[in-house]
Amino acid sequence: MVGLAAVFLTLLTLQETELRRERAGYNYLLTTNNWAVSQLEFELERFLNALDRHLLGAPDDGADGVALRFDILWSRLPILLRAEETAEVRTIEGAARLFEDFSGTLAAVEPDLNALVAGDRGRYQRIRAALTQWREPIRTLTMEVYNGGHFRRLAERIREGYRRAALYQWAMLAVVAVLAIFLGIEVLRSARRARDQEAARWAAEEANHAKSNFLATMSHELRTPLNAIIGFAEIQDRQLFGPMPARYHGYAHDIHESAIHLLSVLNDLLDMARMDAHRLDLLEETFDPAVALRSAVRMVESASNEAGVRLVLHEGIQGVGLFADQRLFRQIMLNLLSNAVKFTQPGGAVHVQLSIAPDGGMILRVEDSGIGIPAHLLERVTEPFFQADQSYARRHQGTGLGLSLVRGFVELHRGELRIESEPGVGTRVTVAFPESRVHRLSEPTAGAGELRPVMLRA
Repeated sequence: MVGLAAVFLTLLTLQETELRRERAGYNYLLTTNNWAVSQLEFELERFLNALDRHLLGAPDDGADGVALRFDILWSRLPILLRAEETAEVRTIEGAARLFEDFSGTLAAVEPDLNALVAGDRGRYQRIRAALTQWREPIRTLTMEVYNGGHFRRLAERIREGYRRAALYQWAMLAVVAVLAIFLGIEVLRSARRARDQEAARWAAEEANHAKSNFLATMSHELRTPLNAIIGFAEIQDRQLFGPMPARYHGYAHDIHESAIHLLSVLNDLLDMARMDAHRLDLLEETFDPAVALRSAVRMVESASNEAGVRLVLHEGIQGVGLFADQRLFRQIMLNLLSNAVKFTQPGGAVHVQLSIAPDGGMILRVEDSGIGIPAHLLERVTEPFFQADQSYARRHQGTGLGLSLVRGFVELHRGELRIESEPGVGTRVTVAFPESRVHRLSEPTAGAGELRPVMLRA
């Protein structure tokens, strides 16, 4: 009996040790690799910013500051190239070659960097062009380390540890079957595990709540200075206080456009955080969806013209109102139209139509002749931050929040989102609102006019 008890206690110790070892090893590898790769991307951006400021003659970014940022950037490579802690990163296809080639690029630009002086645009452009080309590969590798095969391999490693721990547990159960005296101990252990799981679930819920609060707070706090930046940049862009040099005017225009883009990203993050925290309330009213649709088409018209894409608005419905949040309805249309234009090649077309379904509901359909989405990715395209194109040479930029926001907004209205796509043929997105939200308007909405077929040509 004493010997069996000792076997039981040994198996229990082995199980706990295995679990602790696997958890510790997994967290260590994941944290170290994520940190190393993300630091390389971070320091590359800091060096390029310092280089830009040095060219502009910023007093706080002289040649010494640029050289320091370059040294720090280069110091991130040895751990990625040779350290045992980052061996997992180097198993990713192309990662080791990327680090070697990037190191070679740094060595090649170092002579130009040492000879660089403020105002030397030729050397500045050579250095910046050589390093800017590495932005996308390094960013893609970072995403792979965080979410790709690297993460799955580590997860499989810990699952193997859990399976070994499960074998020990089965052995313990066999001993417990012989040693009825230890039944009470096993019951207590089960209760403890249940408490741990409950505590872990509670901690996970708290962490998710904290994340949502953080995103909402940071998005709100960042929007205030951004609005000021947009306002001042617009004043300079319009030259309201007098003419300015052409170069500065161009910079002001770029600042204004970049700030507006960043503000839209922050607004998306804020909406996503509010939905996660169940704080996004609907401000419902009955409005004419045809008018809202025309407004959205006009807002996207400029982008479609620049992209060489025909934007076609088909004959819609008249005298029918939709009881919904008008702002969110417009956001749904803008996100779908912007996506369709972005992923359609020049010469292609985007068709948009608003109609009444046979069941009395309202249908918004956006169809493009773009690149399409592979079938195995259709289930994931509405996940937050998911990008269908994960390659190093991804052409279409974005946060990956557009379709996830559309799905969330549609679900808040008890509607349905359907996506059909075929690579090389195009994508059709259908949003269906329930019959309970469709009403007959007593009078046409002001400014609605007739909704005839309209074609906006590039």
